[in-house]
Amino acid sequence: MNRFIAYIILFISTFSYSYAQTFEVYSQNHLDVESYGGNVSADAFTLVLSYSGTDLNILNWKLSVKLLRPIKSEDQINTFPADKISLLPVRTGGEAQNPGPLPTVNQIGMPSPVSLIELQEMYLVPSSNIPLYNVSQYNSYYRLELFFNLAVAGGAYLSDLQWLY
Repeated sequence: MNRFIAYIILFISTFSYSYAQTFEVYSQNHLDVESYGGNVSADAFTLVLSYSGTDLNILNWKLSVKLLRPIKSEDQINTFPADKISLLPVRTGGEAQNPGPLPTVNQIGMPSPVSLIELQEMYLVPSSNIPLYNVSQYNSYYRLELFFNLAVAGGAYLSDLQWLY
């Protein structure tokens, strides 16, 4: 059985003014690729923007990802081609008190798929069509979760990256 586990180190950043009190990333950290057909990991990454306060209104916000270094095989001989990895936005979730509901992937205007390019910033949200919005007289809570699938394209290139058992 051929198997490849890719550990991906991603740099996630937000642009514009960032009023969010926290920005978190949850990840499954690896994806098994057991055939030349590639593979997709459902909900592989969850990006979370949280805010507690009275005046969240950020227009045209952006979100990007950057592969910080080449993805090498365990023996450091082979390099996984970064452009064979892509992130696909699936859905949003979370909580918004004022006014609610949360924006969807389509409302935000997220492209799909977003293929990685080594050492280059790629936009998961190039410029949001909808603001991060939670305005109230009293302190309230806002949490926007963005869920992404991780896809590895299939192809003969995977033969150089296989582990033999």
